[in-house]
Amino acid sequence: MRRVFIVFLMMTCGVMIYGQTEKGSKIPLTSKSESAINLFYEAERAFLDVNFDKALELLKKAKEADPDFFMADFYQAWYNFGDKDKFLEYATSGVKCPGEMSKGEELLKEALKKLIDDQKADVRGYGKKLVSLYPDDDMSYWILFFFQNIVGDKEGAMQTMKEAMTKATYPAPVYNICGYLYMDQQKYDEALKAFDRYIELSPENPNVYDSKGDYFMAMKEYRKAYDSFMKAYKMGFKVSYKKAQKAEHIADSLGL
Repeated sequence: MRRVFIVFLMMTCGVMIYGQTEKGSKIPLTSKSESAINLFYEAERAFLDVNFDKALELLKKAKEADPDFFMADFYQAWYNFGDKDKFLEYATSGVKCPGEMSKGEELLKEALKKLIDDQKADVRGYGKKLVSLYPDDDMSYWILFFFQNIVGDKEGAMQTMKEAMTKATYPAPVYNICGYLYMDQQKYDEALKAFDRYIELSPENPNVYDSKGDYFMAMKEYRKAYDSFMKAYKMGFKVSYKKAQKAEHIADSLGL
């Protein structure tokens, strides 16, 4: 998301609150540890760059720095949403975090409570309130997007990402997601434009070439898919290797 952050520090009831609290600012984060906050922001960027191993390790370190750091639990619950047991582990830990929280964190805490009771609960309202309160924070849109996907709100999710395209401080991953959303709608020309823009904005990120490889696979351009997957693999994106093998196998079998 962002690599450099302007951090505002104030003391409230013995808890450090980093960030601004007025409407329109970034989502304020509460923690006893400045190190935990910094690690969290690094993890946030790693998630957006699809470097999940790094992101999870950074979140682990953030929790070690502050065991009561709510947002670290929220992100872990988010990442593990597809694994009910792990989701419940992190979500339960998050809602048990003591101390005063920011308005944004309170909204997310209430959303977690509902999702603990029912993983299919409609918590889009919390995401919309988050965007209203913090329209300058990229993650407001990503969290709303997550909540919309829980209930299969594809139209709302696309609208959220289109809005994020114009407002995000780090728009590269938005174009990535939009590429896949367009492919899901079989709007392949729009998908191509989105993936190409993703590459333009983040050429050093191997995931951009993995995504372009997925596009070529959908278009049955298997040799181009192979080249794109291999480029991602050579840049360190290990998951692309099996995709490259599959693309090559299909191309060979078709005599392409």
